[in-house]
This record gives sequence, C-alpha cells and structure tokens, in this order.
Amino acid sequence: MSQQNRPFTIVAALDLTEMTDAVLAAAAEQAALRQHAVIHAVCVIDDSQDVLGRKIDRDRELEQLENALRNRIMASLSDHNHCIEVHARAGRPAETVVAIADAQRADLIVLGRHSQTPVRPLFLGSVPSHLLGQAPCNVLVVQPSAYGG
Repeated sequence: MSQQNRPFTIVAALDLTEMTDAVLAAAAEQAALRQHAVIHAVCVIDDSQDVLGRKIDRDRELEQLENALRNRIMASLSDHNHCIEVHARAGRPAETVVAIADAQRADLIVLGRHSQTPVRPLFLGSVPSHLLGQAPCNVLVVQPSAYGG
C-alpha cells in the first residue's frame, strides 16, 4: 500500500479510568479530520510488578479487559463511524504502547494525563513522559477536565 493510500493511524492509549472517554473523543476528533483513519485502542495490564504464579489467569484477564474496552468504546463513540481495532495486552504500559505504535506505523498516539496533586504539578506522569521520549510519532496528551492550565 502506498503512503498516499495508507490510513492515518492513531493509537489511543487507554486505562479505563476517568480519562478514557476524553482520550477516545480526542482520537475520534483527530480521525474525523482525515479522509481515511484507523484508531487502535490499546489497554495494558501492567505486569511489571507480577511475581511468579500470578500470571495463571492472564488470558482470562486479557479477555475481560478486551470486552470492557469494547463496551467502553461503544458507549463513548456511539455516534462516530470510525474503524477501531482493540488491543488488550499485558506488559509495561509505555513500552507496550510504543511497540504497538511501531508495529502499526502510527501517525499519532493519544493518551490522557491524570490530575496531579499540588505537590507534583510539574510532573507529566511516568507513562506520558516515557511515551514523549520514545514514541515513533507525534503524541497528543489530553488534559483532565479539572486541569486549570
């Protein structure tokens, strides 16, 4: 497929928190600006803290995560007509999102930034910070609605 015919590829990094709907809306807005776009909705179970024996039910967890993600997408983007592919993975969130963005030849990664406490207003967060440094494409960081700046 030539570069001209290739769809604009968006990776939406989701964590099924209060930021999920805002990230999905931002990804859908970006997709709507293009004639042909695809959104890859990615949710990662962080297994960096797992110890041996806790991975027994991982397949079931990933299946449940994928179902929850599909339901959230249907509820959040019910009025949109975008091609959306769902990816539920286990791994380190930032590294996994970067790997999927690489594999899909993403043009844009969209992710949310969670509200910061007054003690940490200058920090972006570990996942967004890592993605900004490692992403193979542009990154759009969606601010929480409570963000005042």
